[in-house]
Parts: sequence; C-alpha cells; structure tokens
Amino acid sequence: MKTTTLTLMLTLAPVALLAQAGANVKATAQGSSTVQAKPASVSASSSTTVDAQAHVHARVPDSFSAEGKAKLEAMYADARAHHVPEQAMEHRVAEGRAKGASEAAILASTARLKANMEASQQAMVRAGRHASDADVEQGAYAMERGVTAAQVEALVRVLPADRPVTMASLVSQAGVNTTAGAMAGHGLGVAAAATSTTNAAVKGAGSVAGSVTGALTAGVKKP
Repeated sequence: MKTTTLTLMLTLAPVALLAQAGANVKATAQGSSTVQAKPASVSASSSTTVDAQAHVHARVPDSFSAEGKAKLEAMYADARAHHVPEQAMEHRVAEGRAKGASEAAILASTARLKANMEASQQAMVRAGRHASDADVEQGAYAMERGVTAAQVEALVRVLPADRPVTMASLVSQAGVNTTAGAMAGHGLGVAAAATSTTNAAVKGAGSVAGSVTGALTAGVKKP
C-alpha cells in the first residue's frame, strides 16, 4: 500500500508543478499587459489636454487684451444663454485673426454676428420653423448681406419644412444686392466697404460739381 501511494505521489508531482508554473506565467503576462496599457492611457490623456488647450486658444486668443478676452467670454456666455451656435462665433474670431484684423474689429464683427443669429433665430421661430444651428447661421449671414429679419421670417414661412435654409436662397429671394456684402467679407471689412463707397460718392459729386461750374463759367460772357 505504501509503495502504491509513493508511486502515485511521484506521478502527480510533475503535473502539479506544471500547473503551478502555468499559473505563474499567466499572472506574469497579465501584469505585463497592465503595465503596458498605462502609457497608452497617459498618451490619450495628453492628447486630449492638448486639443482642449488649442480649442481654448481658438475661442479666446492669447494675444487679446484682458478686456478683450472678458468681452469675448461674455459674448460666448450670452450666446449660450440664447441658444445660438457659439461655433460660428469661434469661426469668426479665427477668420479675423487669419486676415490680420485688429482686436476691436474682430470683437465688433463677432458681436454683430451674434446679434444677427439671435434675430435670425427669433424670425424663424415666428415663422413656425424649428430652426437648427445651421439654419440660424445661414439666416445671420443673409442679414449681413442686407436681408432684414422681417424678410427672413417671410421667406422661411413659404420654405418647405424639409428644405434647409441657405444664405444664397434668402438673399436671392429677397432681391438684395450682395456687392457690399462681398466687399465686407463676412462683416470683417464693413467699415472699409462703407468708406470706399462714401469716397466714390464724394468723388462723383465733386466731378459733377466741377462739370456744372465749368459749364456755368463757359456760359457767362465777359462784359
């Protein structure tokens, strides 16, 4: 009996050792996988942080003065409160910086866009349309080209509910001359466009005055 028991123990010992060794290898592999997964998590977190910082910089440029930053942040907060798309305002800020516009010009243009989006949204609500952010933006861009809030409301009333609002359709249906709007460059050069138009008008008036004076002078006979 003792011989049989001893033989059985000797037979099962290698199997037990192999099972234990296998368990140790598995545990080691799991530990290695856990350690290797950590750097990937850290990398993803770092990437997210960088993206967030870039987004903040795009929203409120570091080059702005403290007062300018405060005004821009206040505009974003007010846009949020009125449920108009902040992203359109971010694009306007980025566009202004890309064109080399001054801080004052960028703030004025962004504020004008926000006001137009709020007016566009209200006009569409009055027209009975559940306006999307894209609809509100397009209405605002049309208003920058000279379309009034009343015209936006009237035109949206006859627009099929499943058809998206586009700035081009609003402008064309309203019969607005888009030349001044094109010169304005999405509101970033309105003052320049207005000045150019005024100068041309003054120059034209001067030419007319000169022609009239010349004609009068030629018509007067010397005694």
